[in-house]
Amino acid sequence: MLLTAAVFAGSVLYPFGVAGQSAGEMRVDVVSGETELAQGETTTIEINYQAPAGQTPDTVGFDLEYDPDVLSITEEDVSSGGYIDNSISNKNVSNGVVEFTEFSFDPDNPSVNPGEPVATIEVELAEGVDEGTQTDLEFTDVTIFPEDIGTPETVGTTITAASGTQTTPDYNVKIHNPTLSQTPVDETPSDHTLNFDVVNVSADNETDNFTVTLPEEVTVEDITETTVTDASGESIAVSDDPADDDNPGRELSFAVNPNSQETTVKTLTVEVEMELSATP
Repeated sequence: MLLTAAVFAGSVLYPFGVAGQSAGEMRVDVVSGETELAQGETTTIEINYQAPAGQTPDTVGFDLEYDPDVLSITEEDVSSGGYIDNSISNKNVSNGVVEFTEFSFDPDNPSVNPGEPVATIEVELAEGVDEGTQTDLEFTDVTIFPEDIGTPETVGTTITAASGTQTTPDYNVKIHNPTLSQTPVDETPSDHTLNFDVVNVSADNETDNFTVTLPEEVTVEDITETTVTDASGESIAVSDDPADDDNPGRELSFAVNPNSQETTVKTLTVEVEMELSATP
């Protein structure tokens, strides 16, 4: 499976303050310190602010610009870091800009945690990034109140896609549309067919294991056959077939290996023929 890495290049300084005047610093930091980001993984970025000595802001905000064709960031990926105590924050992500502002509920007596970030941002590579593509994470605006604290110097970073990407399959495997024929199940053992779909199965020549647990009110007397097919109707071989278990119990475990020329995902339809009765 091809994984795409991203390299976080050396930080770049973007001065907003007046030359020769210390007004603090706001910077982008990669929490892990790692310089590579694999496709499908996320890394946490902190926005850290150091106020001038003796100054306590009641409002801190920033606009952070990036290339949305290189990085994927949503509003849910942006969180307050806890820098300002007893605060409320506003955030927005659109058109390659993260906008964030945090206000103290008590602007006349604000309190801050200097060791905590202003905000944290979860980032991952966008799909289809070409090798060598770069994006700067740079501040285009910074807001600090009271205004006499001054506007800090800012330090951004640059992210480079180290190799071309391929779309990462969604391996969030889920079971959909379970149905049981001849419901309800009564005390007399009778034949039933359990059908369900398994979505986002990884067709990567690796074995995938699944377990389906039936409710306590049901006793599995016997399993006669397990059939798995893909969306085209092709039969998928089943290993560890619960039909081979003389005492399967309520947990039906089996394994499949949907082969593919390329790593992708598939939806499989599972049909289990069984004899069930109601648990006394």
